[in-house]
Amino acid sequence: MKLYLNEPTPAIAGSIMPLIVNLPAFAEELQSAFSEISADIASFKNNPQCSCARKVQLFIEKHYESVFDCLKNFFDKNASLQQTINNIIEGNSFYNVAGKIFEIDDTDEAYADFYTRLVQDRSSFQSFSVMSKGDKLRIYFL
Repeated sequence: MKLYLNEPTPAIAGSIMPLIVNLPAFAEELQSAFSEISADIASFKNNPQCSCARKVQLFIEKHYESVFDCLKNFFDKNASLQQTINNIIEGNSFYNVAGKIFEIDDTDEAYADFYTRLVQDRSSFQSFSVMSKGDKLRIYFL
């Protein structure tokens, strides 16, 4: 079986964070590999809403290649968990629309369809802005 994540990128944090919470053995592996953030990982594992969650995310984004290697090693050593790991990663993946511009018709139906697509794609963004241009809406995501 193949690891759902093929390439390490800073966006890997979005997939690693749920693994920390749902697979205590993986959290322990990360804690061993990255002692400098071990306490924050332990806190996040027990309380995903804790203030340290952002620290853990930023650490993963900064050290994504090393964290990815740790995940691959854990994946290789725990063959029986491979499907579980892939299910968690796949179930928590998202589509980052930050920095993208979409243009849709200026109708309620078009906006509803666009919104539905954002939800179904598990789109991620901080905020957005809408501008009207004739019979079109331009939606800018940040």
